[in-house]
Amino acid sequence: MSARLTIVTYNNEQAIVIPSQAIEPDMTVAYREAMDKPVERVKVTTGQSTAQGVEVFGLKPGLVKISK
Repeated sequence: MSARLTIVTYNNEQAIVIPSQAIEPDMTVAYREAMDKPVERVKVTTGQSTAQGVEVFGLKPGLVKISK
């Protein structure tokens, strides 16, 4: 017999994880609320680095990532 399981060792419900490349040197992130909305920049605070990216605080769920 075998089993496959995932063990969550850390979880932060208040943070959103994004790629570190999305964070500008001035600690802002470019985003759109929807594809037909203008590009905005929001100042973020970073948290822990994870395998998926960097935790940020200050973004809302559902925002559209802007490609560089």
